[in-house]
Amino acid sequence: MPNIEKYIPKEVTQQSEFLKQYPEYDGRGIKIAIIDTDIIDKNLPGMQKTSTGLPKVLNCIGCKSGITVNTSTIVKSNGKNVIIVSSGREIIIPPEFKNPSDKWYTGCTTFEQLYEDDEDDEKCEGKENLKEINAPNMDKKILPPLNDEIVDCVVWFDGEKWQACINTSFSTNLIHMKILTNFDGEHEIAFLPNNCPYCIYVHDEGNSLQILSPPDDHGILVAQVAAAYFPDNPKSNGLAPGAQIISIDYSGDIEKDCIELEVDILNLSIGFKITKSTVKIFKKMVNELGIIITYAAGNDGPFYSSIPKNTFEISDYCFLIGAIFPEEMRKAFHYKQSRNSVLSFSSKGPLLSSGALGIDFVAPGDAIIDLPKWNPNKNEYCHGTSFAAPNVGGSIACLLTALKENSIQYSPTQIKMALAKTAYLPRRANKLAFGNGIIQIKNAFEFIKKSIRKNNFPYKSLVPFSIDLLNQKGILCYQNKYKLPQEYRYYVNFDPTFNTKWALELTSKAKKFITHSKIDNFFIVKIHTSLLEEGSINYAEIRGIVSSNSLIPPLFNLPITVICPAECFNEKEIILNPGPPIHFFFNIPFQSQKCCIKITPLKIKKDINIVLEHSQKKKDSLVQVEYRFSENRFMNK
Repeated sequence: MPNIEKYIPKEVTQQSEFLKQYPEYDGRGIKIAIIDTDIIDKNLPGMQKTSTGLPKVLNCIGCKSGITVNTSTIVKSNGKNVIIVSSGREIIIPPEFKNPSDKWYTGCTTFEQLYEDDEDDEKCEGKENLKEINAPNMDKKILPPLNDEIVDCVVWFDGEKWQACINTSFSTNLIHMKILTNFDGEHEIAFLPNNCPYCIYVHDEGNSLQILSPPDDHGILVAQVAAAYFPDNPKSNGLAPGAQIISIDYSGDIEKDCIELEVDILNLSIGFKITKSTVKIFKKMVNELGIIITYAAGNDGPFYSSIPKNTFEISDYCFLIGAIFPEEMRKAFHYKQSRNSVLSFSSKGPLLSSGALGIDFVAPGDAIIDLPKWNPNKNEYCHGTSFAAPNVGGSIACLLTALKENSIQYSPTQIKMALAKTAYLPRRANKLAFGNGIIQIKNAFEFIKKSIRKNNFPYKSLVPFSIDLLNQKGILCYQNKYKLPQEYRYYVNFDPTFNTKWALELTSKAKKFITHSKIDNFFIVKIHTSLLEEGSINYAEIRGIVSSNSLIPPLFNLPITVICPAECFNEKEIILNPGPPIHFFFNIPFQSQKCCIKITPLKIKKDINIVLEHSQKKKDSLVQVEYRFSENRFMNK
């Protein structure tokens, strides 16, 4: 790989073209909340200021990766600027430390506590989720042998604000130690001996000191993709150099913080438990507060239905993002991977629990990003849906700036519909992997200018139908039996309050094996499985359109996925070419304990490298899936 300092792909989403035409629409005025581990390493060059000179990192909230020090021991100086702190040490207070009351709130901790990573397993699904996003160098802080050493903490009120000093120097004089105040006030940080950054918050009128430091570099990397700004090197910028970042720990009060800080976009690149409360919060943030949520789909590919199973509960309120390898990266680093192809690890739809498509959009999942000072490496090549989600979030931030500057009101639903209408879907692309395609920011802006002002599409999300069973967002046709029936029938019922005049439209693929009845209070969908190939997965859509106005995007999509499993013991001739994986489905014979697959190359002209992976549906459930992975390589000469 060439020795490149920093590289964040922007061309494939039209962000470069968009900012070239509208340089002032660079995310300024937009606040992006990164729900992740902390990103308070403000010392990184790209995390200093926005393109308009505002602090890049606006706030760090709800952190569980720091510690709280009891500073309730109050002492006064002896008249010679010397105090005896809670640890029993004598500390010299420099004259520059302004303290009209001469009340010094003292406490102590240890380096071991300062370096300790605090995982909250109740809120987060644990380290597994942070590993699966392929973030580099996690938990590799260089820890000097200081763990048992006492660190004295001194807090005081200077007449205007609370201040604190953390004595990590072992000196009895604090003259060389940095004074900090609450991070949201002056956005200042200091560094531990291992170069790990920290910031502080003083609570309880000086009796409690919160010291926050990041347990790993994941949040820092995500934030840079979204909004890093390098005034002397614009090519290294994140997607929204004018936007401000707010760090909210995954265990914090997301709803409260987003409301108070008037967040525009919320990015989630880590896994966490989705509860009824989470669903309620997401629904409120989107429908009432107009917050756009970009959510990493996960890295459990290449299999279909590999999106985390509980994602269906929030899929209506999020932009679920998969990862592609963009053409510009292929050219820059001379990779042989197909242009703008979905990365093999990127999770794919459909959502088993609801039948929904799953993936909304895809974006570049690769970047070369600065690492924090405490990391032994300068930068890292990162890849994963964790970096595709902020790529979309940063691009949307630029779009929102443009809309606000042109006094165009919008909702998350309208933004999603506009992006879906204008997305680029490569020829023969599989929507279960690509979703609606690669977002095109410039095209979306031009489309919105024409359509939203004319009230051409709805403000809130519309799902005006139910399919046989409640909570189904699509049709998932899969039967784990030896023979599929010739025809499946599904009754699609409509909400009687939905009185918009519209028509049904079949996608081109749907016309091959799907028919439907006329529209009434319901319509019948017929799936003719005899027309489909054995062992295949097939995706199609029925769209609700306003035929009289082409500017209006489809009011709804009814996704249909049909899986036709083959029987075992049959030979199958498959033509394999380099590129995306080929998927083949088959039924497991009753009481089978072992599966043997024999691959026989028919023509051998050169070495062949075949990678075989498999997954297995758990029993007869469409809700729970058990994946088993194996890899075998066959070299033939």
